[in-house]
Amino acid sequence: MVRYFLFERVHILETIWVELFYLLFIFVLVEFISNDRIKAITYVLINTIMSILLIGLILYFKYSGQVVSLLMLSQLNQVGTVKDSVIKLLNPIYAILLLDLIVIVIWKWKKKTNFNHIGLHTKNHLFLYATVIASFAMVTTSVLTTKDQLIANAAHVAETKGIFTYEIVSVIQNFSEPPELTLPKEKLQAKIDELKQVETATMPKFHATLQGKNILFIQLEAFQDFLIDLKINGQEVTPFLNELSRNSLYFSNIYQQIAVGSTSDAEFISNTSLYPHATEATAKEFGDRDIPSLSKLLKKEGYYTITMHANDVEFWNRENLYPALGFDQWYDEAYFGEDELIGIGLSDRLFFEKSSDVLKTLHHDGQLFYAQLVTLTSHHPFKLPDEENKLQLPPTFDDSIVGDYLKVAHYVDNQLKAFFDQLATSSLLEHSVVVLDGDHQGLQVN
Repeated sequence: MVRYFLFERVHILETIWVELFYLLFIFVLVEFISNDRIKAITYVLINTIMSILLIGLILYFKYSGQVVSLLMLSQLNQVGTVKDSVIKLLNPIYAILLLDLIVIVIWKWKKKTNFNHIGLHTKNHLFLYATVIASFAMVTTSVLTTKDQLIANAAHVAETKGIFTYEIVSVIQNFSEPPELTLPKEKLQAKIDELKQVETATMPKFHATLQGKNILFIQLEAFQDFLIDLKINGQEVTPFLNELSRNSLYFSNIYQQIAVGSTSDAEFISNTSLYPHATEATAKEFGDRDIPSLSKLLKKEGYYTITMHANDVEFWNRENLYPALGFDQWYDEAYFGEDELIGIGLSDRLFFEKSSDVLKTLHHDGQLFYAQLVTLTSHHPFKLPDEENKLQLPPTFDDSIVGDYLKVAHYVDNQLKAFFDQLATSSLLEHSVVVLDGDHQGLQVN
């Protein structure tokens, strides 16, 4: 059932081949416990833990499209921040993974008995040894043939090699030494350029046209390209972004490259042009590195670099990521406060308003700056108060995640326009170049 919930298809023989041997190995090992009570408790305990972890795996996949690694258990403290998303994603059908536990409890209560009858209770030790050896051989073979493969797509590895194999291999790779470069560092870039057929322009088309401008990089939470020029019953969902796209450089062929670190991965990618870590949140894994970055390049040109996000800076280990990326200063929840909450944090209205105060001060002081702004209101589950909604949708969108997403996108678009208006009135806009992108998908394909 787990494979069906994740991959929306299930082949019985494939499931047996890639998953069953793990279950056989685990539960046959339990059979070697001689004390029936301890054996029964172990069965129930393993079953309960496994069921809870698999339900968590499904919820994260439905939220992000990523098969999460066991290594991400270290980020459990963040669940409270996104509890509304977790509740939204819960589906009663997932209770089927707890059905066997429910049956055991009902059976115990009906029979007024203990748990001692759980298990095979076979005395055929030869059968147990043979099963353990055979299943261990299959498990080992699966892991050894996969452990050196590059996990570029966790969902693909989990589907083709098995969920258990992916989880084990992701842990092994995380604690293994990375392979050495096949080329000396000084020759690597030349080889990359050769493979990509890069031709260096003698004079890029827009070279130095924006020299001396402030840079505002606005990362819009969960914004996708299909929103641009989208109309519902004649209403533009993002009228301001539509206008910007027609009067600026607009790149529509941009593809999501984040991994399990979600928004923080997008911050890392946009500031470094590097790929994120495959199985861990990049901010956690690389937060202690000296990373080449846009911020560090701009500081050499006299820019003061700041980043602003209304969430707690400890979320996704940003208190380490931002210094690693070279930002001079960050502004987080401690600065922005919680005066007007929408969804998981401060409203984008107040976020942009308070951000503009900081930017205006820097501009007034004559300080060139690079500012990264990360919005929050359009975070899953996209719940917008009724009084904030200005987008009138047909009844078919009522109580749907798509309808909620469109409403919150329209709200963010309005706040973005108000922010631009604030910048224009202070002459800050004419002295700045603004870059906007979406950090990751908002809606799953299905």
